Formats: sequence, C-alpha cells, structure tokens
Amino acid sequence: MKKENIRMRLSSESKMILDKLQKDIYSKQGYEVSYSSLVSQAVRQFVPKKESLNWIQLKETPLKFSSVEQSNNWEYQTSFMLEEDVLALLSELQNFFLDVFQAKRIHRAFCVRLCLKAQFLSNSNS
Repeated sequence: MKKENIRMRLSSESKMILDKLQKDIYSKQGYEVSYSSLVSQAVRQFVPKKESLNWIQLKETPLKFSSVEQSNNWEYQTSFMLEEDVLALLSELQNFFLDVFQAKRIHRAFCVRLCLKAQFLSNSNS
C-alpha cells in the first residue's frame, strides 16, 4: 500500500502519549515501533468505533502526566509516513468531528491526538 509523508503540528500531550506508548511496547514486547505505526494503529482501532465513543468526554479527560497547557500547546512539529487507508480514516473522523465538536474546521492533528489518547487510556485500563 502506498504511503504518504504527512507533516503535522502535534500537541505536547500527543508527543508524551507517543513516548509512553513506545516505551510500553518496548518494555513488554522488546521491540521498537515508530510514531507512524503507533498513529496508524490508534486510528485504525478507534475510527471504526467512532459512533460508540464519547469524544467530548475523552477530550476533557485529564491525564496524570499532562495539563491543559500541554494539550493546547501545538508546538511539536513532526511528520508521519501514513498509508492511504489511515489518511482516509482521518478524513472520515475530521468530518465526523465537525458535528461532534460543532466546529467549522477540524485539523488532522486533533484527530490523531484523540485517537492516541483513546489508545493510551484503553491500554491503561487493561
């Protein structure tokens, strides 16, 4: 499947979640995974469940290691190699979030952040 290099400005909270997920996989399974594969996994896992999740509550759920400033600080600029299906799922989620959050525009980075947060919280609860 074709991959595309996508540049994104992530929140500090997203970067911390990526670091924690990466360390968790390394400590449990002994191998390193890229940020791109973590994003792809989270998007593929949670976009199909989009109707059954309370995204507003998820957005507002505080994480022990984060704060409001970190979730609203979008300074971390990076790029991901994402496959076409992941990009299509992100577009689907962007459109879905327009109604959920009553917004005129939703950025991909916001969708990535909420999928990563859902992934992190589901790993923490299992």
